[in-house]
Amino acid sequence: VSTDGVEWITVYTIGESDRWTPVEIDLREFVGEKVWLRFVFDGPTSADAESPALWRIGGLEIRMMKH
Repeated sequence: VSTDGVEWITVYTIGESDRWTPVEIDLREFVGEKVWLRFVFDGPTSADAESPALWRIGGLEIRMMKH
């Protein structure tokens, strides 16, 4: 997450898995601010891997939660 598009804060890291991993992340500390989100894939290159590197995001939902 970034509030300026330059400095980034890691808010969640997912370990290696061959299954879908549902994740909920609390971004309450950024309420009222414009934020940028990015997803970083840090895995083996296809030349190093036994199978091609693959990463999918099945869906993304951002919603305001009532306290």
